[in-house]
Amino acid sequence: MADAQSRLHVDRQNPGSHAVGFTLVEVLITIAILSVGIVAVLTCFQRSLSALDRTKDRMCATELISSKFTELEQEMQRDETFIPVDGKGGAECAGRNFRWKQEVAQVAELADGSGDLLEINLTVWRKEQPDLRYCQSVYVRVEKKE
Repeated sequence: MADAQSRLHVDRQNPGSHAVGFTLVEVLITIAILSVGIVAVLTCFQRSLSALDRTKDRMCATELISSKFTELEQEMQRDETFIPVDGKGGAECAGRNFRWKQEVAQVAELADGSGDLLEINLTVWRKEQPDLRYCQSVYVRVEKKE
């Protein structure tokens, strides 16, 4: 009852009438609480958009790496004397510009002397974010040319 009476405000011009309403402090506190909730929801939304953006980058980088290794594998199957070399280039995926770099290093000579074991490291990054890189390595046996 006391709570209901606190919301009753006397109209000073008409002392016999009672108007029901909220005080300014109650309205301001409600607005502050709602503002905190809205900010929390918007922050979560922004973070989910950032996560979606990073996921798209990873998918494109993975697709590009897979494509480059497939090209390399096909070239090695077509030409048995093909030896991979260092290289670099660019590609576009989902409207994003990516750069790639291929590095080839001899890991070891095969024990029977018939060839070498090479490590091929492929690095992919967005042109706009060169500090965030995706890397994958494969090992390839290459026969020595006679």
